Amino acid sequence: SYEDYMYFFKHFSSAAEDASGDKPFDIDDAFHRKFIMATENHYFIETYNHTYNQNYRLRIMSGIMKESRIRESHAEHIRIVEHCLKNDFEAAAKAMEQHLASSKNAAFEVILKDPNWTI
Repeated sequence: SYEDYMYFFKHFSSAAEDASGDKPFDIDDAFHRKFIMATENHYFIETYNHTYNQNYRLRIMSGIMKESRIRESHAEHIRIVEHCLKNDFEAAAKAMEQHLASSKNAAFEVILKDPNWTI
């Protein structure tokens, strides 16, 4: 809904001011859940639920080990939300694809750089 998009837009726009503790990760988590649940795709939701802990862990590690990733991720989220606010869902989908690719690359960078990392 428009209200949901505005909620995330405001939080991601001001997130740089308060990037301490778990708050950036909690907002990030709520954002992902909102979009995943909106699909109403039972199989997609179940897959997300089954991989949630590992995915959440990777997002936190990516954000901790590469500080700029939190800012980059928030900027990507803002682009997605801006397209949604304009009802341009094709552009939002493209922005989501770019966000997922960037997130995947950041996660692999974390995994490959840390010899103690185990999945």
